[in-house]
Amino acid sequence: MDAEVIVTRKGRALWIELNRPEARNAIRLGGTTKLVIAAIADASADHDVRSVVITGRGSSFCAGGDVKEMAKALAGQKPDPGAIRDMVREFHRMIETIYECEKPVIAAVNGPAMGAGCNLALVCDVRIASDQAKFSEAFVHRGLTSDAGSTYLLPRLVGAAKAFELLTLGDTVDAHEALRIGLVNQVVPHGELLAETEALTTRYAQAPPNAVAMIKRGLRLGATATLHDTLESEATSQALAMLGREHVEGVTAFLEKRPPRF
Repeated sequence: MDAEVIVTRKGRALWIELNRPEARNAIRLGGTTKLVIAAIADASADHDVRSVVITGRGSSFCAGGDVKEMAKALAGQKPDPGAIRDMVREFHRMIETIYECEKPVIAAVNGPAMGAGCNLALVCDVRIASDQAKFSEAFVHRGLTSDAGSTYLLPRLVGAAKAFELLTLGDTVDAHEALRIGLVNQVVPHGELLAETEALTTRYAQAPPNAVAMIKRGLRLGATATLHDTLESEATSQALAMLGREHVEGVTAFLEKRPPRF
């Protein structure tokens, strides 16, 4: 049996590929979730890793949670909201682990990203979409509320009104419409997706990792904090940055008229 998640190093990037193409890369709780969480933890602990890529093998990015597997897990049990909540929370642990990773996380969206699979893309820092990608918050079509961080992530990208529309109607958005509304950063021809993603990981390999991590922490704080608290955090982070090796190298490179070496 092939591994359902394939983890590889390409240069200074860690690539996480969902590998259940026969199931449209649906997330298997207890399997896929644990493997992705472990891979993100490894990337976070490895100073040589400068970025993480999440993508899917085959024609889909991710179809969301594996409904068939979840049905099997609940088969024969008395309906129990607690058991269902625990299953959802396991998926949520994966989403939270990606969100809290201090390395840039890039979603290379190679095909449809549906339901929780859409939110797997949204929790990443950057989304590069193939022109064959599609996005849908499809929960409502199954008589379900939305989860996997959708009510937090989506309005921060597209605004409250558009998020309400996408969540309550469950419309499918193609790659170019996703770019127009701010759901993705870039759309490229399908055959160029991996090359464009690798080019971005190369740029992050050349960026100052501590500064990037502090910027990411600042953005996370700024999403919920007051302006005063954000300014105080920025002042502390900037003081640490100015005393660090990366700042010395950045200034030295500027004065010597050469690219910095981080």
